[in-house]
Amino acid sequence: MSHVSQTSISQIRELILLTHPEIVAVELCKERLGLLVGSGEEDMARSTWHSRKVAIEGLPKGSVWPSEQQLLGILYCRSGVPISGKDIEGDVFTLLATGLFKSVRPICDVPTAVEAPQFVTPAARSGPAGPTRLQAVSPLGCIRFVVEERKLPAIKGLTVRLDSSLQGSAVTESDMDSAAASAVAASSSGTVAALLQCRAQLMGLFGSKNVVVTFKGAESGRVEAIVRAAGSSDPSYLSGLEASAPGSEGVGIDTFRPNRTMFKVSNRLFIPTEAIERMKAAQAQQDGSPPGASLNRRRLPVQTQTRAWSSDELASGGAAKPLLQPQVLADALSGLLTSSYSSYQAVASKKLGLEPGAAWRAAMEAATEAGSSQVLLIDRPSSITERRLATGVFSTAGWRLGGAASVALASLIGTLATSVLPVEQEVAVVAAGVLGAVALLWPLLAPILEISTFSELSPAAIEAAVSVPGSISEGDLTQPLKLYGEDALLDWPGAMLPVVEERDLFMAKALAAAATARPGVAPAFVSDASSGSSSSGPAGGSDRRVWRYMMPDGGTQGSAPAGLGDGAFEPLPGVASMVAVVGTAHVRGMIREWKACVANTDVTELLKVEGSSS
Repeated sequence: MSHVSQTSISQIRELILLTHPEIVAVELCKERLGLLVGSGEEDMARSTWHSRKVAIEGLPKGSVWPSEQQLLGILYCRSGVPISGKDIEGDVFTLLATGLFKSVRPICDVPTAVEAPQFVTPAARSGPAGPTRLQAVSPLGCIRFVVEERKLPAIKGLTVRLDSSLQGSAVTESDMDSAAASAVAASSSGTVAALLQCRAQLMGLFGSKNVVVTFKGAESGRVEAIVRAAGSSDPSYLSGLEASAPGSEGVGIDTFRPNRTMFKVSNRLFIPTEAIERMKAAQAQQDGSPPGASLNRRRLPVQTQTRAWSSDELASGGAAKPLLQPQVLADALSGLLTSSYSSYQAVASKKLGLEPGAAWRAAMEAATEAGSSQVLLIDRPSSITERRLATGVFSTAGWRLGGAASVALASLIGTLATSVLPVEQEVAVVAAGVLGAVALLWPLLAPILEISTFSELSPAAIEAAVSVPGSISEGDLTQPLKLYGEDALLDWPGAMLPVVEERDLFMAKALAAAATARPGVAPAFVSDASSGSSSSGPAGGSDRRVWRYMMPDGGTQGSAPAGLGDGAFEPLPGVASMVAVVGTAHVRGMIREWKACVANTDVTELLKVEGSSS
């Protein structure tokens, strides 16, 4: 496909909807995720975010207190699920309703480079169905609920009775009175902890039988404990103090007022809820940030097996990424050439009404309609390709810069040092020096001139220039099929190996690993059947799809490090079909190397760079 062609985008959609592949692969890497996020307001899911970690902080110590995992189990907010501000506020009320806490303060950390957007199908609309348009869900950092223990009056008296559901129990009244007396004696050091201790003792009396203990009158100090058999509709955790916090309010509980200083930027700065919308829009524009309609009914996605990151993996946060030491001259030359090239390519794309990344977004939206399970990001990390390009171009053509400068300078000095020549001849000598310098630099300048000329064509002429009349696989497979203008950079000295040949190998190996269910090479967006937000937002509804950014379990650390994204995914077994959306110049090389890549999917050598700390 071409990156500057409306025809290519239509063909991508047609092919994916025709073949209904389990996996769609795109020529992107983890460092260029921002290209999947459109610039229009309709491309962003409004007032909806997601976080890969939720935590409860400030829990008192002691075995009688619930664990963090027990309390997280009763919350709506959880890793990878699209949420709204109302969902976060709702979880504050849920924690206060346990009766355990004086206050619950929600804090949301600002997302870092290891967070990535999700993509969801927008809310269904009336009228004729059109092509799926995915919306990006902006990432947040860790969502933290900071709790403070509630203070209740000391226990003046505590009685225990059994509910009728436990009639005939072997537990004696003496045993229950003993548990009550222990709670009264311990209440001087904290009533809530004393009642939780009583709860634990009473539950222990019934052994393996699942019972629930509830307390009445805790806010007055005269408490009655009622023990009953647990019901199927009971939440996964009940403190027993819920009756003392009706509506998440009560004695010793600070009233929570939503939509006030909820989101923390630093220890002294909190962002009001209304400002989060502006933060989300700005986040979508940052480099590397990180940062449809109903599914096609012919097939539902095969569910990919996933797991959440462990605490250690989350803490690592992709630490395996090599730190590249600057190579000033090589990086400067490569940066100057590639930025010039990209600016002209953007002009051509704009003429056709295309934004950067349009082809990849079209592939992901078509994958949603086709019921695909994964969208693989199979390209080598761009930082590695850029460094290899810089090294290749500078080592091959760096001498031309020095030679050109020397020729131009020598002609100028010679002219200034000699005053016997006529003025016309002096000009001719300088011009000859400049032409000599241009001749030396021509291999570097010619591709820029070609893409510049290409960008000045009409939209119809651009489409004609990048069209491929026959099959790409026909002809000489040892040479890439280069498109006029779009692939001009391949003519730079030293560019072919890092830009095409090595990436052909990398992408073929990434596809081969996915096709043979081996440990993955590349990250992916994994289709999730999550029901999404509990509130009426873009993620709500049981038929909605959520694309979650994840790393292959046990995958290559240099290209898909543990700790990035929402978690790890397992390879799909028995993949019958895949569609790879890659540039035209890569097709022949990937076909040529396919058998060798199926035999060996290791990409270690392709991830090595000069000047790396690893």
